Amino acid sequence: MQKVIAMVIVIVAILSIGYVDPENEKSRQLLEMEGFSQIQITGFRFLGCAEEDDLAIGFKAIKNGFTVTGTICSSFFGKGHTIRYD
Repeated sequence: MQKVIAMVIVIVAILSIGYVDPENEKSRQLLEMEGFSQIQITGFRFLGCAEEDDLAIGFKAIKNGFTVTGTICSSFFGKGHTIRYD
């Protein structure tokens, strides 16, 4: 039983690593298109988006000379990306 649980944890970890990297790159590209520079992706944000959003990625960047932090919200099905500022 413990081997099964360990195997499930390893599979989930591998799949998570493969999924997060492309989303981080998409988030970076979105922020660049919106005029941000010096972008730092800060990782998953638990409370940054609406209930219907499946993914919430935090960021810190520079826009118009000011440091800005926020969250990029998106959904797996049909919704585009939304930038929410802290």
